[in-house]
Amino acid sequence: MFMRSPKSIVYYLMLIVCCVSIISCSNSPFNAEYLVGEWKVQTWVVENTGETRTSRMDMSFEEKKYSIDYGRETEQGVYWLMGEFLHTIEKGAQEKKVKLVELSQDTMIMLMNRGGEIERVLLTKEE
Repeated sequence: MFMRSPKSIVYYLMLIVCCVSIISCSNSPFNAEYLVGEWKVQTWVVENTGETRTSRMDMSFEEKKYSIDYGRETEQGVYWLMGEFLHTIEKGAQEKKVKLVELSQDTMIMLMNRGGEIERVLLTKEE
């Protein structure tokens, strides 16, 4: 039987740890720390028509967890940033993602596809 030396086992373990670390990084151009806090919708517009949406969509982000208050219902789950996208998975549901256009300490602009229509949402952070 082929035996590995302790040095080669340590080498392979270090390689696996490095690979997992690289894969787990979000590689996003946005600072995930800016998401943490309470967000309120300021404008919500359908890109093609200019039609304004007036629905509620207040968002709250903590470390890896989020909730969205739609008024009559609440969505809760986990989130992460990857590339230009904010990914969410609601408890018991499938993954969703929205494209972030801007994320700063007090402003978030995202594009989301709802029913085949691209909508631009501007949110500001509550103090």
